[in-house]
Amino acid sequence: MQKMIKITTSNEVSVLDFPVNDSENCTQKLIGFYQAIGCNFIEIVRPQYIPSYMIEFQRLVMIVDENGLMNDKDINIIGSIFYGTADHGSPIVGDILIVTEELTPEGPDLVGFDEAHAEEIAKLIRILLNYAKSMR
Repeated sequence: MQKMIKITTSNEVSVLDFPVNDSENCTQKLIGFYQAIGCNFIEIVRPQYIPSYMIEFQRLVMIVDENGLMNDKDINIIGSIFYGTADHGSPIVGDILIVTEELTPEGPDLVGFDEAHAEEIAKLIRILLNYAKSMR
């Protein structure tokens, strides 16, 4: 089963099951994303700043809560770092999901990782979080 990474506003990093493996079932995939981060609208965001030690994962995308700011959710530190908030001032708020984008004949599709890759990415994100905490 494919996996995705969830990063909460309280800096918890977990590996979750990807909602569906069937690219034809977009509705179920969206519902799974909504449920995973507790929202009703999502936005797909391409990270501007991926740490160099994660370079092999350049097709990463973030699924973020489109209305997180309006709903007064907390800032997501990792999401904001990846998004480049320090440069433009617009933070990522609410919990986020990390998945990958795959090009198909029909266009881009969001897919999960195999479990080993998901665990590796989650580990690298935890390293980044520990580094950020040590800088406070």
